[in-house]
Amino acid sequence: MPAGEVKGEEPAILVVRVEPSGASIGVRQGETLMAAAERQGYRWPTICHGQALCTACCIVLDNNLEAFEPAGPAELQGLELLRGRTYYEGKVVRLACQARMLSATVVTKRGVRPDALE
Repeated sequence: MPAGEVKGEEPAILVVRVEPSGASIGVRQGETLMAAAERQGYRWPTICHGQALCTACCIVLDNNLEAFEPAGPAELQGLELLRGRTYYEGKVVRLACQARMLSATVVTKRGVRPDALE
């Protein structure tokens, strides 16, 4: 058993509320927000399916701006594609395909919905 784990104890789940849909997504430690949503049967807008290339998965942080781990190189490069877009000006934006949680929060992402194929 890896150090820091207790036998029989479930890993911590952090809950993210996604507006405007109101979806509550439980995110496991080390899991990206988009992966958690898809695991729970939600459709998350994406074109590149987690490669940080399209920015279609981008989220706006509504509060708790420290809720995610710092952005890595792939996410930083992807976020550069949003530079100059007036909608995101002055907002804290992350890529859900790369963002890993540190604490519960609320984010805005249009288009998140239960997968109709489930």
